[in-house]
Amino acid sequence: MELKFKLKETPRLEPRRPQQTSKPSSLAFINVGNPTQSKDKATLRKVRRHVMKDIGRSRRSGQPQEQDLAETKPMDQFVPMPTHWGDVQVCVSFKQLIQAMDMVSEGVVSLAVVDPTLRSWQKISQRADDPPSLREIQKYTESLSLVRRSILPRNQTSQDGVIGTIICLAVFDARVDNLDSWKMHMLGLQRLLSPIGGFHFLQTHASLRLSLLLADVLGSLKQDTVPIFPLLDPYPKPKTLTSPVITRILASLEELDPVNRTPITVISDALSLVASLDEVLRRQFTDDATVSDLILPLCTIDHQVLSLQRWDFVMGEGTAPSLWALAELVRTAAISIVAMVVSQTSGDVAYIMGRRESPFRYLMSQIDDGFWVGKLEVKLWALVVQLCMSAGFSRFWYLDRIIYTMELMGLRSWDELMTCLRQVVWIEDIAPLEMRQLQLDIGKLSS
Repeated sequence: MELKFKLKETPRLEPRRPQQTSKPSSLAFINVGNPTQSKDKATLRKVRRHVMKDIGRSRRSGQPQEQDLAETKPMDQFVPMPTHWGDVQVCVSFKQLIQAMDMVSEGVVSLAVVDPTLRSWQKISQRADDPPSLREIQKYTESLSLVRRSILPRNQTSQDGVIGTIICLAVFDARVDNLDSWKMHMLGLQRLLSPIGGFHFLQTHASLRLSLLLADVLGSLKQDTVPIFPLLDPYPKPKTLTSPVITRILASLEELDPVNRTPITVISDALSLVASLDEVLRRQFTDDATVSDLILPLCTIDHQVLSLQRWDFVMGEGTAPSLWALAELVRTAAISIVAMVVSQTSGDVAYIMGRRESPFRYLMSQIDDGFWVGKLEVKLWALVVQLCMSAGFSRFWYLDRIIYTMELMGLRSWDELMTCLRQVVWIEDIAPLEMRQLQLDIGKLSS
């Protein structure tokens, strides 16, 4: 016996339209002969009668109250993220790349770039390990359903479509700080590409290759880990900086450990990569420029910085711990600069919040005061970089160290500080709000 049920269609209710016109108020002026009459019972009764009459009429008419714009307008519209490197945002660029592939559903793409309202919930004091909100959990649950429908349809799905869908989900995980799930998807892509030629399979798939590079780099940046996939194209080693300050500092470091040049190479490469990033950001974008003009060089430099050799805190390394601590300090500062650039171009402050947990103070404690003689420029540079990442009471710690280092170097003004930073390597207009506040703090002390 087969039972059939007919679902009753629910009539669609039209939303009640707010009244376009309102009746003029019937409030009238109440005249008094002298000021003392304004407190008479009769006068107050007239005022109360007129006011309550209009209030009662508005309640009976059911006229909806206007919403507060401060509650409905996203925060990013009140305080726009500064983007001085052209109107090229990471999320928008990723969406254009995936849509150009014409093989992934629009729903998955919208989840990969994340609802823009998530940006308004990110507070500058929020910690990176805070639990996700209910909205984020709902969006992630929807993404699982969309990915299932994209990967397991009735007909056979194209191979590129499956890879692109998983990349979208990995980008979504990285943006909402589901880093364990992000790593799971990236390792799944690694196993998926292994039978078909590995990462070199994407050599003829430009959109997939760039999308995978972006997903790999953004997730690795939040954790400060080595990227899972290598760079497909061989990129030349960045040019060594030839400024007099850097040349003098590197020469003095070579005298400390002439046998092991690894930490010196890390310091030189990290500073050179920051200079390369500055060169990329200084380029003038034309009207016919593609998204690869910024995204590909930015991801490539980020990949190279994350791939620099690290110092093992537990086991130790080499015979000069202060030298290795300085190398790790410079590498950490270089990654912080990359994180600020990514945050400034994408509007996602999570990359900055993740860098606040870096072991900067521990590294500073491993370097003796005598070691900084002749190298105070690098110390001041690293302190200013980390100040731009800090918030709360930790900012006062960095500010105190900056002022103390400036006194040791004989620097007394903001212009002298910026000259010192440029002698090492500096990106103009980076972290404008934090640098403006630092300028005000130094100006108060020097006045």
